Amino acid sequence: MILQTGPRKKVAFKNALQEKIKRLRSVYILLLIGLPILVFQSFKLNWVSYRPAAGDEILSAVGLVKTGTGTGSAFLVSPTKLVTARHVVGNLQLGDVIKVEFVKADLLENEVDAKVLFISQSEARYNDYALLELLKPIVLNPLEIGSAEESIIGNEIAVIGYPFGSFSSTKGSISNDAAFENESVLQLYAGAWPGNSGGPVIDKQSSKVIGILLSGFEGEGKGITFAVKIDQLINDEQLQEQKIDLLK
Repeated sequence: MILQTGPRKKVAFKNALQEKIKRLRSVYILLLIGLPILVFQSFKLNWVSYRPAAGDEILSAVGLVKTGTGTGSAFLVSPTKLVTARHVVGNLQLGDVIKVEFVKADLLENEVDAKVLFISQSEARYNDYALLELLKPIVLNPLEIGSAEESIIGNEIAVIGYPFGSFSSTKGSISNDAAFENESVLQLYAGAWPGNSGGPVIDKQSSKVIGILLSGFEGEGKGITFAVKIDQLINDEQLQEQKIDLLK
């Protein structure tokens, strides 16, 4: 049996529906006005980080190293100093001059001269780093050095460099914070190839350098990449003995 709705029930239903629509309209108006304000305040007060893992300034500070016998990557840490991998300049001597090209930089002259300033003499296999010094300061913002000591498995990173001499910026993550049971080595899941060596590993959240790219596997191991923690370079005893200031 179908029950008929009487006039009073129809009026009550209509009034309830109108009241519900009125409440929904009020909520909609509040969201329309309040949401943009909330989003703006979140960014203004740094509740939300809006900096990309590899913005234009970061990309500009990564250079292509040309040794005459091969290529690699390096990154600015001061107006004159660059960090690279030891094996990139392994066939050179201290004081040798090479070319560094800042492909992504907006400069009148992107290719500049740099001399080999420091090469790690540590017997440790993974202390694979070296320093270059530009013969003239360059008008580019250097990368900010962080620390990998607080990095944990799963943290997102960016790897920047010049595989096979061509620019590349790829995203990935930390898959092991102590590769080969070595506290100084990060294992990454990120794309890297020959020529990426010496490039920076950037922590996505802070946009700071936490590592120096060393090597990656090919074939079945493709995608597994290794980097030495930047802390190893900062705390290098030979560097401190020679009183080389990374940031000047």
